[in-house]
Amino acid sequence: MRRRLLTVALLLSLTGVSSGCWQEYSFEQKKVELGTLGHELWKVWHKDAARAPENAEAKAKLLDDNYQEFVDAVDTIAPEDQYDQINTFLGNLLSLIDDGIVPALTRKLQVILSTAADDDALLAAVATPSGPAAEDFVSPDTNPNLLGYVTGFPELVDFLGLQSRIVLENDGIDDAGKTDVDESSAVSDLVRVLARALRNEDTARTDEPLATMVRDMMLVEDDRFAPEQPTVPVYAALYDDRGYPLATGAGTGDISFPFVDEDGDGRADLTPDGEFKLQNGSSATLPPFSTKSTIDEPVTRDQLGRAKVPGGFAFQYVNLQKTALGFLVRQYPTLSSHDTLYDMLVAFQAILGSK
Repeated sequence: MRRRLLTVALLLSLTGVSSGCWQEYSFEQKKVELGTLGHELWKVWHKDAARAPENAEAKAKLLDDNYQEFVDAVDTIAPEDQYDQINTFLGNLLSLIDDGIVPALTRKLQVILSTAADDDALLAAVATPSGPAAEDFVSPDTNPNLLGYVTGFPELVDFLGLQSRIVLENDGIDDAGKTDVDESSAVSDLVRVLARALRNEDTARTDEPLATMVRDMMLVEDDRFAPEQPTVPVYAALYDDRGYPLATGAGTGDISFPFVDEDGDGRADLTPDGEFKLQNGSSATLPPFSTKSTIDEPVTRDQLGRAKVPGGFAFQYVNLQKTALGFLVRQYPTLSSHDTLYDMLVAFQAILGSK
């Protein structure tokens, strides 16, 4: 009996102790507020630097001293609205890492750079510019014999054929001109990206005559270039050598509303900030095409987004279907299918002779 009472008392005491120590645990992951990509990368790098086997303190201090510059640089290269695309890119990159391709390239690159670092002649050649800059190579001023130089390349026909195949196999369009989901659209995507980049590019005056020469030769509207069958017009705005759209009447002494030409150079005047000076004394940035007309604009927009003013258009537009450029584009399939373009290149080489 006594033993039974002791057992009951022991169980009761254990029960009391257990209830007094009871604690409820949560296994939900706490939400962590993240900063920008630049800040998060800095945190990871700083953590690794602080525990580096060599010069840990100096490496960590270097990151501390350059925190804002580091974060700004990363956030500029990878803005927040591009995170989804960056995530997709990094996800695709993981497969190359898992397959050992990236590590193998990294090891080879280390050997290449180490070898180059010991080659004084190579380093001197890289550090010392010789000849025209890359952007000046195609300038008629720098290279007046550009046409002869290009057509004199002995493998030009094969090279152009290769380029054509690459474009046609990666434009995402089939032979009938329809979207092909089974084909890479890398070329079409590149063109769209370049178009957006050029649309947002800051305009700047240039003395380079090549662009003006091409514009004057290929973008002059002429009814003789018009298609035989009715087609949808494709409009483009003409630009001056400053990189600004040409106002209607430019060069005639009668510049169109709403622009002014106070200096008499035949072009719409600009403010120091690069905006068009307007006749009412204000200034504005007026794109030649826009689908978002605002009440502040001194122009209206037609269904194609062109800037309209009383009596016509604010800028000079050209229908590409009626230009030499449009004509050549339409003729390209026929000329290419009969190897006419390649034959012309061969004829050029024979006509121009040796360099």
